[in-house]
Amino acid sequence: MNDLVITAGLLTLLTVLWLGWRGLVLLAKGKILSGLARLLPLGLVVAGVLILPTVVSIYFPHSPKNSCLNNLKLIGLACRMYSPNQKEAFPPSFLAMREYVGSNNVSLFVCPSSKHKPGTFDTVDLWADYVLVTNLTEASSPDTVLAYCKPGNHGGSGINVVFVDDHVEWVLPADYGKLSCDVLHLARVSKAPVQPTGVSSNRADAAR
Repeated sequence: MNDLVITAGLLTLLTVLWLGWRGLVLLAKGKILSGLARLLPLGLVVAGVLILPTVVSIYFPHSPKNSCLNNLKLIGLACRMYSPNQKEAFPPSFLAMREYVGSNNVSLFVCPSSKHKPGTFDTVDLWADYVLVTNLTEASSPDTVLAYCKPGNHGGSGINVVFVDDHVEWVLPADYGKLSCDVLHLARVSKAPVQPTGVSSNRADAAR
């Protein structure tokens, strides 16, 4: 959504709320006498208050679910940065990507919905709210799960998943079985066949 649309929407909402408040002030001073006109200011204020949560959720979508999604995007990026120096293999653990995310960035491995406290980077693979699939390379199928949020962090409503081709999706529980690894059992190994390094599928080539 572009900045112009966001600005216009917010200005419209603020105008509605201001007109309603101004009308209530005039009403209190006895300057609005018509019966129908007396109801208009209150109606504007009520309408503004009712639509405010919807407007905020649309224009400022920084929900825990979206923050979790952004964490996985960064984890996927770190995997990409790691692989060129490792014969195109993705990291075997979160600890192995310390150089690419920063030793102090432990909050990256905490799902905001879980409200867990981060531990130390040295033990990140023991406490992280995400699971890294460890038998993958750059040549793996683009739709193979690379890392995912642990089921339960979002109250059982679904999980965020980052795939080998870098895209991140929100996956519902009914679709867990379609993924390339057993997320319900926190699997760290892909069920999908892993191609030898240097041999790319047509889909992988198209995704790059």
